[in-house]
Amino acid sequence: MMPMPLLSMPVVRVLLVTVVATAVAACAGTNAGARAADRAAAERAAREAVARERSIDAASLPPRTVSVAPLQIAVADTSLAPLGYALADLLLTDLAQSRQLTVVERLRLDAVLRELQLATSGAVDRASAPRVGRLVGARRIVVGRLAERRAGELTIDLTVADAANAQVATVSPAIARAADAIEAEKALAFRLFDRLGVTLAPSERAAVEQRQTQNLGALLAYGRAVRYEVWGRYDLAARANCSLPARSSSSGRSPTDCRTAPAAPGSRASRSGPSPSPHRRRWASSGRWTS
Repeated sequence: MMPMPLLSMPVVRVLLVTVVATAVAACAGTNAGARAADRAAAERAAREAVARERSIDAASLPPRTVSVAPLQIAVADTSLAPLGYALADLLLTDLAQSRQLTVVERLRLDAVLRELQLATSGAVDRASAPRVGRLVGARRIVVGRLAERRAGELTIDLTVADAANAQVATVSPAIARAADAIEAEKALAFRLFDRLGVTLAPSERAAVEQRQTQNLGALLAYGRAVRYEVWGRYDLAARANCSLPARSSSSGRSPTDCRTAPAAPGSRASRSGPSPSPHRRRWASSGRWTS
């Protein structure tokens, strides 16, 4: 038998790169298919919910189910508009740190907003919030508004609406410069927990206190990606996600993540933003709550 020829180091490197690239491509194809299936399931669930809206009993929804809609924007500087999406998604992520709450994934909320033609208008307010809550299966839905207070300062107001009785509870507003938006979000998250009657365990509080970024540019880029996902423009969301600094933003993406399309928005495994705690229950594509 002829001895096997020894491979030079350059050839070995090429073979290793080829094997790794092939494995990544196969995994990406599988994940992309799963994400597409999740999105399609959310779209179907949204259509079905609207069709049977009259039969939905909001009072039967678990009282600790909650969702957060994109914040309305009232600022002259339109470049700050993505903050309404970024801050809402970060609030949702922070609420998910509590074992006492069950957050409705943004994938499902986004689908309902598109079905109601509210995704691009950003018109989820106190009046429309209870209806949106019923359709997504959230007893409580958080809505809010980001507005200019005076030069250089922003005011962020939040309201918690009850899908069962349309009652609303206000949260003390946060006032901050745009550069300090993440600090305002953290303050509002803790006020939301108080309003929802949630007492955080020390480990949960520590998780909420983590700052995903201190960079306004990164936060705005993140918000643009979230906005595209809400609109259903996953191609643009993928490009926006890839523009984020690797591992420096709350998306937690690495450069290799940009080889594939974005994950199903709001999904636990690879949501566009900090992943909720693994113990959170989620709305499965089958339309049932799962652990």
